[in-house]
Amino acid sequence: MVHQKTLTFFGVEVPDSLQGSLTELGHDMLTLADLQVRLAKTDLNATVREARGPAIGLVVGLVVLLACVPIGLVGLAELIVWAEWLPRFGAYLAVAGGAALLAALLSWLCVRSLSRSGSSFERSRQELRRNANWIVRVVSEGGSFRLRQPSYWSRYR
Repeated sequence: MVHQKTLTFFGVEVPDSLQGSLTELGHDMLTLADLQVRLAKTDLNATVREARGPAIGLVVGLVVLLACVPIGLVGLAELIVWAEWLPRFGAYLAVAGGAALLAALLSWLCVRSLSRSGSSFERSRQELRRNANWIVRVVSEGGSFRLRQPSYWSRYR
């Protein structure tokens, strides 16, 4: 069939109909990649918005702990000594232990909030998984690429 147009693809002559299918596949894969990047960018923005408050709280909590708490702890220990509840070393140890527990509780609450802030990327992960499965199926089965597009794509066109 000399009258058919052919394309050389890695040294193999490819009929015109396969060339169109490859072009459609390339276009669909580029569209998928573009949509995937847009979704990841949206998810990243949502994650940053969610993480901003807990991160600021964590930083403020640590600054306050490092800047003014030691003076207050010494004063509290001296109050315990003055009230004669404990000897000086016991008062200092008790106050340091209580402050460490409060700081650990505040840090735990903030870290727990920060760890939940990445849940927005679940959408991107699921979409990437579906897109990769579609590409593998289309490449392995061949045929018309337009007819094999996932049904959920129709809402974006």
